[in-house]
Amino acid sequence: MLARISGGFASPSVQPLVEIDSSHPAWPWGPSETKPPHSAEDDSVDQLEPVGIFIGVMTMDRAREKRMLIRQTYGSHPKSRVRGTESVSIRFIMGRPKDRYAQEVELENDTFGDIVILDMEENMNSGKTHKYFSWAADHAMVPEYTFFVPSDRAQVPPNGSETTIRSESGTRSRRLDALDPTAHALYVGEKRPDYVFKADDDALIVLGEMERRLRVAPRKLTFFGYLVKNSFMAGECYGMSLDLVRYIADYEPLRKMVKGKEDKLATKWIKMHPQREDIVWVSERCAIYDHPKAGTVYSHGFLFPNTIDEVRAEDTEQMTPLELQWRGGKHWAATYSTVSHFGTPYTPPFDHMTALQQVEALVEGSEMSLFSRLHAAKHPHAQSVPLWKTDADEAALAIKTYERRPTRQARFRNDPKERGGTMVVHFIKHESWFLETALALLGPHNSTEL
Repeated sequence: MLARISGGFASPSVQPLVEIDSSHPAWPWGPSETKPPHSAEDDSVDQLEPVGIFIGVMTMDRAREKRMLIRQTYGSHPKSRVRGTESVSIRFIMGRPKDRYAQEVELENDTFGDIVILDMEENMNSGKTHKYFSWAADHAMVPEYTFFVPSDRAQVPPNGSETTIRSESGTRSRRLDALDPTAHALYVGEKRPDYVFKADDDALIVLGEMERRLRVAPRKLTFFGYLVKNSFMAGECYGMSLDLVRYIADYEPLRKMVKGKEDKLATKWIKMHPQREDIVWVSERCAIYDHPKAGTVYSHGFLFPNTIDEVRAEDTEQMTPLELQWRGGKHWAATYSTVSHFGTPYTPPFDHMTALQQVEALVEGSEMSLFSRLHAAKHPHAQSVPLWKTDADEAALAIKTYERRPTRQARFRNDPKERGGTMVVHFIKHESWFLETALALLGPHNSTEL
């Protein structure tokens, strides 16, 4: 969804947002374009050059285990670090470490070189976010690469319009070769990012999906995240174009507005921008959600494009009374999850499950997620399935159900670039939840199939 602040002189905390189209002055592509010219979910995104993204993950001195999980999962996994993410940089942002952690943090940073220590006491809602964006305005950098196809495999770019640089090592191209899986990447230094993000350390980010969604967004006056109640961007992962980061750092009145809930504060800063009515708010509600076991109103099963298509095609008017009753009534039918239920602790569908079966049960709409005793007894989709009588029956049913699961390829609609899926999962409060999320969305680190 694209939105902008409506006109008027309301307080920044209550200024309403309205969806925009080509008739609005803030529409970033001109009135002749009735919809965005490129989509992150199809081949048109490949017409655009990948963008640079600086992600600052908020952390604390004692949270080394969380940092290691991030480094070992979405920070390096080949299904997250796809072609196009070479200029996506992750850094861990903390205040001054306490004395008992100072040497450990120093050793860790000497090893990985990815920690930024702000000159302030550690905090969450007492200025850290403003301090981070102020630092990023001057210092955030991302890697810069050129890409080339070795001379024995050199080819003309598909659109025939790229200027190429020939050298003894081969044919280099700055743009389309960056998305050619056969191209070689050559590091040439650092550059300023197009976007700067703030993220929580209990969130898993699929970097390739984030980069593609930002590639089709405007490069200036852009605020990106999950819009809550048409009011503010949720704090688990939001970002903005570099010009807005510089505004936050330089605009004097904001320096007295740094204490309070940081996500609401950041939104208030954006709403005070002199050009606030021209800022485009990009809300990715479908791609950002809480872990299936979190039990929050934002929780549901892990989402893949095939299930997104099915949900979008559902017609509550055509549902049977029994189906509507199962989903909590017509009002709630469209938000029903086969995995998560608000305020109710998660219960696995079987008592005896392997780790991979448990992960499959957390996938939204999966057959495994439907197989609880309650589903088998009451749910219309599972009425034909008899209740099992023994542990052996249960184990056999779990095995057969798992074996019938769709392939990863099918879940991504046979798209080899796996576009249009989950971007961020938040509220991952346990290490095992983090590993579940990585396994569900990215697969095993050394395999392309789960």
